[in-house]
Amino acid sequence: MNDLLDLGRDQQSFVQTRKQAGLNWEDSLTKGEAYSSYMLKGKIFKDNLHILQTAYKLASSIISTITPHKVFIGLDPKENYATACKKIVLSTQVMDEKSLSPFEKIDIFLGTAVHEASHTEETDFDLLSFPNTPKGEIMHEICNILEDERIEKKTTDKHPGYGVFLGKTKYYYFDKLYLANIPEYSKQTAGQKLYNLFFAMVRYPKYIRKEDLLNFKIQVAVDKSIGTSNLL
Repeated sequence: MNDLLDLGRDQQSFVQTRKQAGLNWEDSLTKGEAYSSYMLKGKIFKDNLHILQTAYKLASSIISTITPHKVFIGLDPKENYATACKKIVLSTQVMDEKSLSPFEKIDIFLGTAVHEASHTEETDFDLLSFPNTPKGEIMHEICNILEDERIEKKTTDKHPGYGVFLGKTKYYYFDKLYLANIPEYSKQTAGQKLYNLFFAMVRYPKYIRKEDLLNFKIQVAVDKSIGTSNLL
Protein backbone atom coordinates (compact mmCIF):
# COMPACT_ATOMS: atom_id res chain seq x y z
CA MET A 1 0.00 0.00 0.00
CA ASN A 2 1.14 3.56 -0.65
CA ASP A 3 2.03 6.05 2.07
CA LEU A 4 -1.20 6.71 4.00
CA LEU A 5 0.23 9.63 5.93
CA ASP A 6 1.24 11.62 2.83
CA LEU A 7 4.61 12.62 4.30
CA GLY A 8 6.32 13.14 0.95
CA ARG A 9 8.24 9.88 1.30
CA ASP A 10 9.47 7.68 -1.51
CA GLN A 11 6.76 5.09 -2.21
CA GLN A 12 9.19 2.15 -2.17
CA SER A 13 11.60 2.90 0.66
CA PHE A 14 9.24 5.18 2.66
CA VAL A 15 12.08 7.59 3.34
CA GLN A 16 11.95 11.35 2.76
CA THR A 17 12.86 12.06 -0.87
CA ARG A 18 15.31 14.66 -2.15
CA LYS A 19 13.52 17.96 -2.78
CA GLN A 20 16.45 20.16 -3.67
CA ALA A 21 19.06 20.28 -6.38
CA GLY A 22 22.20 18.24 -5.73
CA LEU A 23 24.85 16.17 -7.43
CA ASN A 24 22.35 13.30 -7.71
CA TRP A 25 25.26 10.89 -7.68
CA GLU A 26 22.91 7.99 -6.96
CA ASP A 27 21.45 8.35 -10.46
CA SER A 28 24.74 7.11 -11.94
CA LEU A 29 24.22 3.65 -10.39
CA THR A 30 22.33 0.85 -12.10
CA LYS A 31 18.98 -0.07 -10.56
CA GLY A 32 19.45 -2.11 -7.37
CA GLU A 33 23.18 -1.39 -7.12
CA ALA A 34 24.46 -0.70 -3.60
CA TYR A 35 25.11 2.99 -2.96
CA SER A 36 28.38 2.41 -1.11
CA SER A 37 29.82 0.88 -4.29
CA TYR A 38 29.98 4.46 -5.63
CA MET A 39 32.32 5.49 -2.78
CA LEU A 40 34.29 2.24 -2.78
CA LYS A 41 34.53 1.56 -6.49
CA GLY A 42 36.84 -1.38 -7.18
CA LYS A 43 37.20 -2.28 -3.50
CA ILE A 44 37.79 -5.99 -2.83
CA PHE A 45 37.10 -7.41 0.62
CA LYS A 46 38.98 -10.27 2.26
CA ASP A 47 36.26 -11.26 4.74
CA ASN A 48 33.40 -9.96 6.90
CA LEU A 49 35.82 -8.36 9.34
CA HIS A 50 37.32 -6.33 6.50
CA ILE A 51 33.80 -5.28 5.41
CA LEU A 52 32.97 -4.23 8.98
CA GLN A 53 36.20 -2.24 9.35
CA THR A 54 35.43 -0.37 6.13
CA ALA A 55 31.81 0.24 7.13
CA TYR A 56 32.85 1.47 10.58
CA LYS A 57 35.20 4.09 9.12
CA LEU A 58 32.52 5.37 6.75
CA ALA A 59 29.92 5.37 9.54
CA SER A 60 32.22 7.40 11.79
CA SER A 61 32.60 10.03 9.05
CA ILE A 62 28.85 10.18 8.41
CA ILE A 63 28.03 10.47 12.13
CA SER A 64 30.44 13.40 12.45
CA THR A 65 28.48 15.30 9.78
CA ILE A 66 25.15 14.76 11.53
CA THR A 67 26.14 15.72 15.07
CA PRO A 68 28.90 18.17 16.08
CA HIS A 69 29.30 16.43 19.44
CA LYS A 70 32.00 13.94 20.25
CA VAL A 71 30.29 10.55 20.09
CA PHE A 72 31.45 7.13 21.27
CA ILE A 73 30.65 4.52 18.61
CA GLY A 74 30.46 0.94 19.82
CA LEU A 75 29.52 -2.38 18.23
CA ASP A 76 27.13 -5.11 19.34
CA PRO A 77 26.25 -8.49 17.77
CA LYS A 78 22.53 -7.66 17.71
CA GLU A 79 21.38 -4.33 19.16
CA ASN A 80 21.34 -0.76 17.80
CA TYR A 81 20.78 2.13 20.17
CA ALA A 82 21.76 5.67 21.08
CA THR A 83 21.87 7.29 24.51
CA ALA A 84 21.59 10.79 25.93
CA CYS A 85 25.28 10.75 26.86
CA LYS A 86 26.28 10.70 23.17
CA LYS A 87 26.89 6.98 22.84
CA ILE A 88 25.94 5.09 19.68
CA VAL A 89 25.98 1.30 19.43
CA LEU A 90 25.64 -0.32 16.01
CA SER A 91 24.68 -3.93 15.37
CA THR A 92 27.07 -6.12 13.37
CA GLN A 93 24.32 -8.67 12.63
CA VAL A 94 24.02 -7.65 8.99
CA MET A 95 27.63 -8.68 8.34
CA ASP A 96 26.60 -12.33 8.80
CA GLU A 97 23.87 -12.17 6.14
CA LYS A 98 25.07 -14.55 3.42
CA SER A 99 22.45 -13.37 0.92
CA LEU A 100 23.84 -9.81 0.87
CA SER A 101 26.82 -8.50 -1.06
CA PRO A 102 29.60 -6.64 0.80
CA PHE A 103 28.33 -3.30 -0.49
CA GLU A 104 24.74 -4.08 0.50
CA LYS A 105 25.94 -4.87 4.03
CA ILE A 106 27.76 -1.53 4.15
CA ASP A 107 24.70 0.36 2.90
CA ILE A 108 22.55 -1.12 5.67
CA PHE A 109 25.20 -0.49 8.32
CA LEU A 110 25.51 3.14 7.20
CA GLY A 111 21.74 3.62 7.29
CA THR A 112 21.74 2.36 10.87
CA ALA A 113 24.51 4.84 11.69
CA VAL A 114 22.49 7.69 10.18
CA HIS A 115 19.43 6.71 12.23
CA GLU A 116 21.25 6.42 15.57
CA ALA A 117 23.26 9.59 14.97
CA SER A 118 19.97 11.37 14.31
CA HIS A 119 18.81 10.32 17.79
CA THR A 120 21.89 11.84 19.44
CA GLU A 121 21.31 15.10 17.59
CA GLU A 122 17.51 15.43 17.57
CA THR A 123 16.00 13.34 20.39
CA ASP A 124 15.12 14.73 23.81
CA PHE A 125 15.71 11.54 25.80
CA ASP A 126 14.18 13.02 28.98
CA LEU A 127 10.97 13.76 27.10
CA LEU A 128 10.74 10.13 25.96
CA SER A 129 11.13 8.74 29.48
CA PHE A 130 8.03 7.25 31.06
CA PRO A 131 7.39 5.58 34.44
CA ASN A 132 8.12 1.85 34.53
CA THR A 133 4.45 0.80 34.35
CA PRO A 134 2.46 -1.07 31.68
CA LYS A 135 0.96 2.24 30.55
CA GLY A 136 4.40 3.84 30.55
CA GLU A 137 5.82 1.04 28.41
CA ILE A 138 3.19 1.34 25.67
CA MET A 139 3.48 5.14 25.70
CA HIS A 140 7.23 4.79 25.31
CA GLU A 141 6.75 2.39 22.36
CA ILE A 142 4.30 4.71 20.60
CA CYS A 143 6.44 7.80 21.15
CA ASN A 144 9.56 5.96 20.02
CA ILE A 145 7.89 4.93 16.74
CA LEU A 146 6.89 8.54 16.07
CA GLU A 147 10.30 9.79 17.14
CA ASP A 148 12.10 7.38 14.79
CA GLU A 149 10.18 8.80 11.84
CA ARG A 150 10.60 12.39 13.01
CA ILE A 151 14.38 12.25 13.39
CA GLU A 152 14.85 10.57 10.01
CA LYS A 153 12.83 13.34 8.36
CA LYS A 154 14.84 16.02 10.17
CA THR A 155 18.12 14.47 9.06
CA THR A 156 17.11 13.92 5.44
CA ASP A 157 15.91 17.54 5.30
CA LYS A 158 19.45 18.59 6.26
CA HIS A 159 21.34 15.79 4.48
CA PRO A 160 19.19 14.56 1.57
CA GLY A 161 21.84 12.13 0.32
CA TYR A 162 21.66 10.05 3.49
CA GLY A 163 18.10 9.04 2.68
CA VAL A 164 19.36 6.35 0.29
CA PHE A 165 21.12 4.55 3.15
CA LEU A 166 18.07 4.84 5.41
CA GLY A 167 16.02 3.28 2.62
CA LYS A 168 18.34 0.27 2.45
CA THR A 169 18.19 -0.11 6.22
CA LYS A 170 14.40 0.07 6.26
CA TYR A 171 14.23 -2.61 3.58
CA TYR A 172 16.51 -4.91 5.59
CA TYR A 173 14.78 -4.46 8.94
CA PHE A 174 11.19 -4.43 7.69
CA ASP A 175 11.18 -6.65 4.59
CA LYS A 176 13.53 -9.23 6.06
CA LEU A 177 13.73 -9.22 9.88
CA TYR A 178 10.31 -7.78 10.78
CA LEU A 179 8.32 -10.00 8.42
CA ALA A 180 10.22 -13.08 9.58
CA ASN A 181 9.38 -12.45 13.24
CA ILE A 182 5.85 -11.06 13.26
CA PRO A 183 3.17 -13.62 14.25
CA GLU A 184 0.58 -14.74 11.68
CA TYR A 185 -2.26 -12.21 11.51
CA SER A 186 -4.86 -14.76 12.63
CA LYS A 187 -2.81 -15.51 15.77
CA GLN A 188 -2.41 -11.88 16.86
CA THR A 189 -4.55 -10.37 19.61
CA ALA A 190 -6.64 -7.29 18.79
CA GLY A 191 -4.08 -5.17 20.65
CA GLN A 192 -1.20 -6.63 18.64
CA LYS A 193 -3.06 -6.04 15.37
CA LEU A 194 -3.73 -2.41 16.25
CA TYR A 195 -0.15 -1.84 17.40
CA ASN A 196 1.32 -3.44 14.27
CA LEU A 197 -1.01 -1.43 12.05
CA PHE A 198 0.04 1.82 13.74
CA PHE A 199 3.70 0.81 13.51
CA ALA A 200 3.38 0.00 9.79
CA MET A 201 1.46 3.19 8.98
CA VAL A 202 4.14 5.37 10.54
CA ARG A 203 7.29 3.47 9.57
CA TYR A 204 6.70 1.15 6.59
CA PRO A 205 3.19 1.00 5.03
CA LYS A 206 4.20 -1.45 2.29
CA TYR A 207 2.36 -4.48 3.67
CA ILE A 208 -0.78 -2.81 5.01
CA ARG A 209 -3.90 -4.32 3.46
CA LYS A 210 -7.27 -2.58 3.18
CA GLU A 211 -8.71 -5.33 5.36
CA ASP A 212 -6.32 -4.35 8.17
CA LEU A 213 -7.71 -0.83 8.15
CA LEU A 214 -11.33 -1.89 7.86
CA ASN A 215 -10.94 -4.17 10.89
CA PHE A 216 -10.55 -0.99 12.92
CA LYS A 217 -13.16 0.95 10.95
CA ILE A 218 -10.56 3.16 9.29
CA GLN A 219 -11.88 4.22 5.91
CA VAL A 220 -9.47 4.46 3.01
CA ALA A 221 -10.10 6.45 -0.13
CA VAL A 222 -7.95 5.58 -3.12
CA ASP A 223 -7.42 8.26 -5.72
CA LYS A 224 -6.95 6.08 -8.79
CA SER A 225 -5.87 9.01 -10.93
CA ILE A 226 -2.64 9.45 -8.99
CA GLY A 227 -2.42 6.09 -7.25
CA THR A 228 -2.18 7.38 -3.71
CA SER A 229 -4.17 6.60 -0.56
CA ASN A 230 -5.33 8.97 2.13
CA LEU A 231 -6.99 8.41 5.47
CA LEU A 232 -10.48 9.85 5.88
